[in-house]
Order: sequence, then C-alpha cells, then structure tokens
Amino acid sequence: MIRDLRTDHHNILRVLRLMKRSLSNFDGKLDSEKFERVRECIKYLCEYPDRVHHPREDMMFEMLLNREPKVEDQVGNLHQEHIDLFIRSRQLLDSLESAESGKSDTIDALHQQAHEYSNMQISHMRHEELAVFPLIEHKLTLNDWKAIIAQAPSDKDPVFSEKPLKKGSSGYLLLKKYFYSERIS
Repeated sequence: MIRDLRTDHHNILRVLRLMKRSLSNFDGKLDSEKFERVRECIKYLCEYPDRVHHPREDMMFEMLLNREPKVEDQVGNLHQEHIDLFIRSRQLLDSLESAESGKSDTIDALHQQAHEYSNMQISHMRHEELAVFPLIEHKLTLNDWKAIIAQAPSDKDPVFSEKPLKKGSSGYLLLKKYFYSERIS
C-alpha cells in the first residue's frame, strides 16, 4: 500500500505541474481547451485524493499512532492537513468557476491560489514520504496491514490506472489523453 501511495504522490505531482504550467501560459484569458484541462486537473485534485488517497493514509496514521504514540509530533497534523487541502481544493474549483468569465483579476487570483495549493500539497507529500512513511513501514505489523487493506477504499486512480479510455466517457478525458501521449512520446 505504501508503494501505491508513493505512486499517487508522483501522479498528484504530475497533475499539479500540468495545472501550474497550463495557468502560467495564458495571455490574459484561458482558451477553452486549456480551461478544460485546468478544470480536470482541479477536479482530479478535489476528488481522488479526498475520496481514496487521504482516507487510506489516515487509516495508516491512526494505526501508527495507536502502535507508537510517541510519533504524534510527526503524524499529528497530517489529518488536519488533509482537511485543509480538501478545503483549498474546493476554493480552487470555485475560483476557476469565477475565472471562467475571463476577467484578468480572477485569473490572476486563480493562478496565485493554484501556486499556494501546489506548494502546500508538495510540502505535505514530502513530509509524509520522508518522515512518516518510513515509520509506518517499520512499525506496522502484517495484521495491521490486513486490517487497513480490508477497510481502505479500493478505487483505482481515475486518470493513471491502466483502464483504457472509454468512448463516450468524459471523465478526465483531457488528462488521460495528455498523460497517455506523454508516456508514448
């Protein structure tokens, strides 16, 4: 499961980079394809981490704290950070909706919020990877892992899983095409 979470982190980072790159290359307004790509990036950042990735991590953090209470300093704020990231991702989506009108001040605000959200998310993931995941790998037992796996959400990543693109499916179509073409080029 740790390997899956690290893969998720890598993929979240790819989406953050694409979002920032798409927002930084605009000339006063976003064209419709770039706007839709940014929308899919933000939608992905709102949905997958909050619905699947963070609940898995929270279960592991709780199990770690039950087993090793003295690691509270390293783990204690991570659940709150998940809540804060959830709130910030929704604010980012709201700002995108406002920016759709094309006013440069709302696009500038969206760009700033995206930058702040990205920095927060990257810092959060770095802390998990460097400080907390090694503790989890060292402290949790096979029975702990069995309990986590039995209860954790099992949904696949809607953009990066190996599921083929379905005709007529509009969910993350631009992101899937973008990242698929990145793999074969």
